[in-house]
Amino acid sequence: VVDERPVQPSPDVVEQLEVLGSLAAGAIEHAIHLEDLIELGRRDPLTGLGHTRAFARRLEELATSGVRHAVLSIDVDHFKRINDSFGHDAGDVVLRRVAAALRHFDRGLVGRVGGEEFLAVLPDCDRNRGAEVAESVRRIIEGIDLSEVQPGLRISSSFGIAEVAHGQGWEDAARRADEALYRAKHAGRNRVEVCAD
Repeated sequence: VVDERPVQPSPDVVEQLEVLGSLAAGAIEHAIHLEDLIELGRRDPLTGLGHTRAFARRLEELATSGVRHAVLSIDVDHFKRINDSFGHDAGDVVLRRVAAALRHFDRGLVGRVGGEEFLAVLPDCDRNRGAEVAESVRRIIEGIDLSEVQPGLRISSSFGIAEVAHGQGWEDAARRADEALYRAKHAGRNRVEVCAD
């Protein structure tokens, strides 16, 4: 293969090269499919956001990085009503649109962790800055056009925010963010609630 001299290869060499080429092509194709499968395992197929397991691994990395970050628990308000009234296809449209809005968390890590539940982590961000960013995304979600589902249909979302300081685990911050989310829902939904501690 690497010989630069103009030589007519023998039929045996040509056959060996064909077999080698076929094996190499198969190995490359297998590697591409394997990478595709790995990526599918990292992503939620409906929204394209991070999947729970891969998301948890990334959060572990952040927790040990020493960088302060905000954890946001996000929920689509009255999502069950949308599914019940307009069907699961309409609910899927809503989830995809919300996921697109959540991508506005610049440099943030966003994942779908349940039916209509999302988790976002904003590196190098305290809870107050996280609340400002969350409020802007909340307004984007509130303005999503869902006229193809139902003319005039609007959705809203609730946010709970907690801060993770150096040495703290993300699970504790996620739990506190969930508690803040429940407070936001009990206070009327469509709002951002910050964990005080």
